[in-house]
Amino acid sequence: MRICFKYPLRFYTEHPLYKNSSKDIRKIAKELNVGNVLEGSVRKSGNQVRITAQLINAVDGSHLWAQNYDRALKDIFKLQDEVSQKIAESLQVAVGNQIIDTAQKTKPQNIEAYKYYLKAKYVCYNKFYASNTETDWAEAIHYAEKSIENDREYSLAYSMLSTLYAHRNWYSNNQEYLKKAEHYANLASQIEPSITETLRAKFWIHFIKSEYDQSFNLIKKMIDDNPNDFENNYLLEMFYNRVGMPHDLIKYSTRAIELNPLNFDVYGDRASGYRLIGDKENHIRDVRICLSLQPESSACKLMFARYLLWINDLHTADKYIAELEQAELEQNSITLPGTQIAIKGLRAIYYAKLGKKEQALVLFPNGPGIYAELGMAHEAVPLILESLKSSMYGSFPSYEILLHSPFYEHIRNAPEFQHLLAQQKPISDEMIRKYRIK
Repeated sequence: MRICFKYPLRFYTEHPLYKNSSKDIRKIAKELNVGNVLEGSVRKSGNQVRITAQLINAVDGSHLWAQNYDRALKDIFKLQDEVSQKIAESLQVAVGNQIIDTAQKTKPQNIEAYKYYLKAKYVCYNKFYASNTETDWAEAIHYAEKSIENDREYSLAYSMLSTLYAHRNWYSNNQEYLKKAEHYANLASQIEPSITETLRAKFWIHFIKSEYDQSFNLIKKMIDDNPNDFENNYLLEMFYNRVGMPHDLIKYSTRAIELNPLNFDVYGDRASGYRLIGDKENHIRDVRICLSLQPESSACKLMFARYLLWINDLHTADKYIAELEQAELEQNSITLPGTQIAIKGLRAIYYAKLGKKEQALVLFPNGPGIYAELGMAHEAVPLILESLKSSMYGSFPSYEILLHSPFYEHIRNAPEFQHLLAQQKPISDEMIRKYRIK
């Protein structure tokens, strides 16, 4: 097991890329941009557990601290506190009161409940979020439910169930899943209303329901409490992506990448931000990193195909779009309706770029980007206005996006489009006033 710290105290739990790796610790630390690595092992025998741990300075390989522990399994949570304190002392850092308070509140009372919660969290973050398969989702649900069976008052397990059902709603738009997500978030809130995991569960509910003031207030509190938490920054950049604030999206996705440089999703989000402001060089850099981290991800392939259309490499774009179309026919993923729509939209833009107007419009008759590509501003602008009212799966076409996105370049000088820009400028200014964190 290796846990890597970036000063003052940010950590990355064991990542599959480094599992059983013989790679030099200093090289791993450099790849992760961290200064210290905690390396160790855990061995369980009956009701006894042996833990070995050593904290290593990744710059010169020197040992900052090392210790072996033999304990009864029932004392494992006390041991966690002891090891955490030793690490903080060795790094000579102060851990904030909010973090200590949260750690104390979320401490489980039941070892079996804790074990199943960790399994649910691992499957959710390391398998389901990458695969979006029914199998991985069901596995994570199973472990979270087993955790609750062992401890009916364990708020983290309820928050995990809420998050999983919220994501299922996000992928299917099935309101029954949203009801379940709300139910479990409420149960978590009854037990531990103020801890980060409960706030995240509540954030997802408001976010999915497009209740932006409520979701922003929640994520701002989480950021204020712990600005060095990866997921807090990840959720904030997702929020900015949704409300059409690409510069803020780039800022907080960059922060999230600093905290966890191995999460492919965040590179994809930042790539979208760069595309939305017309920054081609930084966009393709992040798309390539995204693909290198998760080469089978349909989201990464979608972004690359969109980039190929942007630079008019239609031959290669056609191949990628065809591959995505075939994968949609064969896959068993719980894919976003937005993903399916995006694939169809890319094919329609491909036809439009070839001058095949009829084929493009038959395939995607209500896509503003298709009409924009065809230079049909009169038809595109009303559809853009309609999308402003119901942007569930992607960014709002905000003023900044309308001003810079390459997919509106053929109609940007049209009087109708200029009028739309003038309408959106004060709305964008108000969004920034409300939601930009100073």
